[in-house]
Amino acid sequence: MAEYCAQCAKQYGMSNGFINECKPNYLANVICEGCGVIQVNHKGECVSHDCDNGNHAVEWKIKK
Repeated sequence: MAEYCAQCAKQYGMSNGFINECKPNYLANVICEGCGVIQVNHKGECVSHDCDNGNHAVEWKIKK
């Protein structure tokens, strides 16, 4: 079954398949049907600035 990050889900009218894929302040490596291989945060948002779907990544910083 196809899964989409939050940004692609909104763009294509699909559901976000990566919500709670990881804990807050962590990232998960996933395959998004729109972006390709990316990292997502706990909200399922793409944080990879080099994804296949352009520049829609959200900012993410390592918290110390």
